[in-house]
Amino acid sequence: MTKTEEITADVNYIFIKDLLEMSKKKDKVFKAFIDENLFPKKSSLSDEHIKNNIYSLKFMDKKEQLIIQARAKSFEETFDPSKYFPSLLAIFGGVFAIYKALADRSGNIVIFLIYIIIMLYLFFYSARLFIKAVNIRPTAVYFNTLINKIEFESEC
Repeated sequence: MTKTEEITADVNYIFIKDLLEMSKKKDKVFKAFIDENLFPKKSSLSDEHIKNNIYSLKFMDKKEQLIIQARAKSFEETFDPSKYFPSLLAIFGGVFAIYKALADRSGNIVIFLIYIIIMLYLFFYSARLFIKAVNIRPTAVYFNTLINKIEFESEC
């Protein structure tokens, strides 16, 4: 093995270990790592560096492949708004229906304000979740697709 091949192998190994370590972190940190090291549109790294990082992924062993593929799938599914947004809308509709039923029966301003606060909280919470999902989803889909399209060296 030449000195250049040895250095390349070390760089590949380090990148894979960094990726595995980042896969244990919270989604926001994991997304930042993917954006910086693998996502050409969002990275400050050169295209050549990103290509080398993607090439490094080919050299993961079977266990590493399974860990990263599972994390990629989980990462994508976590930020799929179609999974939880309908439930939030149903809860919001239920609270509104309860409010309407109680408002018809009593003129108490305190109950009215409590339900308005609950409805506003649910609205802003669901809006925040939706915006977060919309911002993270492209990275999650990109990473999951990338990991599942790679032809790993151990499979050849």
